[in-house]
Amino acid sequence: MKNLKLFLGVLMFCSFYCNSQVSEGKILYNVNIDIFMERINSNNSNSSANTLFKDVAKAIKDVSMTLSFNQHLSKFEVNKTMPSDFSEKTSKLALIMANKGVYYTNKKLGKQLLVRTFQGDNFNVLSEIEERNWTLTRESKKIGDFTCYKATMNKETVGGNFPITAWYTPQIPLSFGPNQFVGNLPGLILELHDTDVSYVCSSITLNPKENVVIEWPEADETMTKEEYKKAGDELKKKLTKF
Repeated sequence: MKNLKLFLGVLMFCSFYCNSQVSEGKILYNVNIDIFMERINSNNSNSSANTLFKDVAKAIKDVSMTLSFNQHLSKFEVNKTMPSDFSEKTSKLALIMANKGVYYTNKKLGKQLLVRTFQGDNFNVLSEIEERNWTLTRESKKIGDFTCYKATMNKETVGGNFPITAWYTPQIPLSFGPNQFVGNLPGLILELHDTDVSYVCSSITLNPKENVVIEWPEADETMTKEEYKKAGDELKKKLTKF
């Protein structure tokens, strides 16, 4: 316990020291579904679905995501590129797996807004920044020029209980990251392994000459996470009828 407190104290000192140096920036992430494919391959099945997902795994490597951030706001979105050299079905599925929508985070308000369009329906999901029970470890590695530390947690889903791993750097002491993983770690997440999808930092731009401007969307109508899930379940039922 004493050593853990010392470790956390060092991280907090590093965050305080670096905070005056990094105020905004952009992170580019490459995407893969290696974790998902490991589960698929462990089934030892040669079904047509497995063949499709193998193509998706190749196509998704052409997808990239950008996290823009300043002291209080962040925006996480897919870059406007389509995977090439694959069928339309494969490319669309790759984008769907990689991109859950555009995530806006406002740390001052403690709010997050997911903006998504799917099958012609628009969704604006407003929620509180969720508290997550991360376990911080001393395990570290270098990502680019930054020392990152490993944090883990478990995520319960309909399909089971899955581990989540984040690599964050106290050298960028702004607690942002991919998708909904914000506000809980003492540094920015440069690598995230979610249940199916991994986001791995490929380039970092800090304190650019042009300010990083993030505008919180003015959504006429918003819904809760519970309402969003219900709407998604109803949409799935419609799709399965055809």
